[in-house]
This record gives sequence, structure tokens and C-alpha cells, in this order.
Amino acid sequence: MGFAVSLISAMFRRMFASAGLRPGSAVVDDDGTTLHFWAHSSLLILPSKNGAAAAAAAAGRRPVVVLVHGFGPDPTWQWGAQVGPLSRHFDLVEVGKVVLCDADLAKGAEDDAALAAKGGVAEVTELMAPADGKAFRRLMALCVHRPPKYIPVFLVRDLLRKYFADKREEKIRLIKEIVTEEQDSQLNSPLPQEILIIWGEFDQIFPVEKAHKVKEMLGEKATVKIIPNTGHLAHQEDPKMFNDILLKFLLPSPAVANGAK
Repeated sequence: MGFAVSLISAMFRRMFASAGLRPGSAVVDDDGTTLHFWAHSSLLILPSKNGAAAAAAAAGRRPVVVLVHGFGPDPTWQWGAQVGPLSRHFDLVEVGKVVLCDADLAKGAEDDAALAAKGGVAEVTELMAPADGKAFRRLMALCVHRPPKYIPVFLVRDLLRKYFADKREEKIRLIKEIVTEEQDSQLNSPLPQEILIIWGEFDQIFPVEKAHKVKEMLGEKATVKIIPNTGHLAHQEDPKMFNDILLKFLLPSPAVANGAK
């Protein structure tokens, strides 16, 4: 990995560590599949044999949020701007409310074809798993509403090597095997929880009209919030507005009024 990418990665990891998060892993099946994650340090403590101590630790926990990162760089790059504000209020993983950020649950084969055409490639995998600098720049131009006018060649090379070249074939297979609503009817079933759908106004990966289609799929408890002047990476392009919307949804009103931001 090049120096620039190493430095940026270290910065994001420091943001996670400063928020009280620590890296961990867990084997999730008999085949040895390992899930890597970051979690609040209190969640990484092994269960205590002392029942009273375990009960005390559990009593001090607060309900939290699970951040599931999207396709591409690791979670420290994708959620660096959110872990700090969220860590002030949450440390227990609990699915009580659901937030979707530019996540197209209604995606179909025609959407992949349209995205490939927009990116000037034959298949969407060429765009989402770029193999060279030209493809990477095409992806950046579609992900960000106002992409940087210049990205140094060495930085593009290092990003490709670190986040796209490694296990590229597996990533391509993952893209091709994403389950759609046509294959699984449960994807378009309403959910019982309150749901917040946050979308970038100028998202070119999943156009903003998809946000309203997802809302129709998920039912009356779903709410759509559009962040103006952002693209597919709304949580990074305008983290302040994104965090404000997120915290107002997740926290009781008095908590927001008393400095949740």
C-alpha cells in the first residue's frame, strides 16, 4: 500500500478508535467464514463468570446502531464522519429502527444495464470493480456530485491496489450474485419498524426516484429524506446534514435539542 493511502487509512482508523471502537472478528459458520467488524470496546469483552459483574456491565449499555458499509473501501473510510456523533449516544447493537442510505432494494437487471451505459462500460462489474485508473475515475465521477477535478496518479494507483485489486474476482462474483426483489419477494415486503431512507439528490448510481420506490415497497412507516447537492456518497459529501437527519430520527426529541449534534 502506498504512503498516501496508508496515511488516510490511519486517519480513519484513528477516528474509529477515538469513538471507542475496536476491531474484532467472529467465525460465523462451520466452513470458517470470518466476519470482520468494528465494535464498541464494551461489546468485545468476554462474558464474565461473575453474574453480578455481567449484569452491571449490561445495565450500563445504551442502545446503538449497526453501520453496514457498502461495496468498495472498508468501513473506516465509509463511516468515518458518522462514528463520532453516533458514539456519544449509542453502544449496544439493537435493531429497533432502520436507516437506508442510497440503498436500492428495488434494483433489477435493467438498472445494472443503465448504470453500465452511463459509465461507458459493457458490464456494471467493470465500473463497480475498476481494474485501471480510467475505470476508477469513471466510478468517482458517478459516485460524487462534485468529483475532484484532479486525483494524483499515485493515489489512484494505491487505491486500486488496496481496495479493488485484492480479491477482485470475488468482488465481481458478489456483484453478479446480489439478490433482487425479482428473486426474493421478501425484499419488497413492508417492515414493522420505523424506517428512514436517506438519499443524495443527484445520485447517479441509484437515481433519486428509486428512493420513493423503496419507500412504497417498505410501507407506511418509511420516510424519505433527500440531501440536496449530493450524490451517491451523501453521508460523506454533506456529513453534517446527514448526521443531523440521522440523529433526529434515532434519538428522542429532547436529546437532539440538548446537543445531540
